[in-house]
Amino acid sequence: MQTSGEREAAYAHIAAVRSSWAGYKQRVIDGDLSYDEIFVIADEDPVLATMKLLPLIESIPEVGKVRSRRALEGCGIGEAVTVADVKGHARAALRSALELGSE
Repeated sequence: MQTSGEREAAYAHIAAVRSSWAGYKQRVIDGDLSYDEIFVIADEDPVLATMKLLPLIESIPEVGKVRSRRALEGCGIGEAVTVADVKGHARAALRSALELGSE
């Protein structure tokens, strides 16, 4: 059983992770973080690596919700996949399905 101090620490950790995820998503929306950079950073940052991929690719300017979901489906990638779950060939296939040029 968790003590109230442990519970509060867990809530604070979750809040920090979600805040970090929101920051990454905003950087994608602003165009400060490209498709390829998402994966480079995720390879080093365990917080970004645990984020769901779908909200990030939906945030890429000119991609949107429908195109991102169709691209995931076309590549055989589930909507609940995290950024870290997508490796080499799948990353390239998804970039192609999203109709993104090499960055």
